[in-house]
Amino acid sequence: MIPNVIWVACPAPDDVLRHTTDHKILDSIMSVTQIAMVVSLCISGKQTKQNSWQRYATILLFVLLYYGCWILYYLTAANTMILWGLTIFPCLAFLLLARAEESKLALFLTILFTICHMANTFLSFGI
Repeated sequence: MIPNVIWVACPAPDDVLRHTTDHKILDSIMSVTQIAMVVSLCISGKQTKQNSWQRYATILLFVLLYYGCWILYYLTAANTMILWGLTIFPCLAFLLLARAEESKLALFLTILFTICHMANTFLSFGI
């Protein structure tokens, strides 16, 4: 979530993400599920032998792809691929983490957040 903090403090030159939307209810649900998802991921922390390094390496790959999309967002004009990358890559990382932690609550909240986040991107940018 580090790029989000940077984005709040330092807007991008061509910042299409800073606009008001007409779907306030979806925005509110997405914000609540995002907070609940992060909290549930932080408190689940179940460690099992099935949590292989490959699973966490895949999560790290999605995080790095997400960071790469943020770098491109700041360096270039936002396009469809960048906006979907900013949507899909963190959701995939969170989904894999919830699965690795074997937390049904975290997985449910992450799926709900993913649906809201993808709907928000589609409705906001029509892509």
